[in-house]
Amino acid sequence: EYIMNGSNILSRKIMLILFVFVIICGCVNSKKDSLIKVLILSGKNNHEWKKTTPLLVKIYKDSRLFAVNVTENPDTLTYNELIKFDVIVSNWNSWPDNNFRMTNKWENDFLRYVKEGGGVVTIHAGASSFYPWDEYHHIGIGRWGKDTKHDKEQIARIEVFEQSHPITKDFSDFYITDEIWQMTDIYP
Repeated sequence: EYIMNGSNILSRKIMLILFVFVIICGCVNSKKDSLIKVLILSGKNNHEWKKTTPLLVKIYKDSRLFAVNVTENPDTLTYNELIKFDVIVSNWNSWPDNNFRMTNKWENDFLRYVKEGGGVVTIHAGASSFYPWDEYHHIGIGRWGKDTKHDKEQIARIEVFEQSHPITKDFSDFYITDEIWQMTDIYP
């Protein structure tokens, strides 16, 4: 187990996210014998990105399923750089500048990458990015919105609601300790 600040809560959350991520990527990676190429967006975030990004890199590399790169300058990426990766993992946000937008070229390159099959996963605060960019929020299922809030960390039951799906068939309900988001903006 990865221990951080005397607690394994963060590592359990990350491991769960990565487990689901591994299953999804395993289902869509057409080159079964090659590593899944991951680019982690980092360098700014309202949480402890200087600790969580190295932890993410370690977890991915230790699995021996991923080739991992990190950028702390996501604003410099172009389409030709994005397409080198199977999936972009965002551990980045622009907080406290919630109205921040990348350039039009960057946004178009990013959307083209996604439309052509590139994967995107946001890690916790990574879902709190690009508030005025609606297309970005339709890539994921939810984000931190203007009315979203959370209390202090608490124990919460996670209910697996579709256990017949290939990705969740071996999951059962479980408990986590987390900041439970309330009134999240959802994009079905």
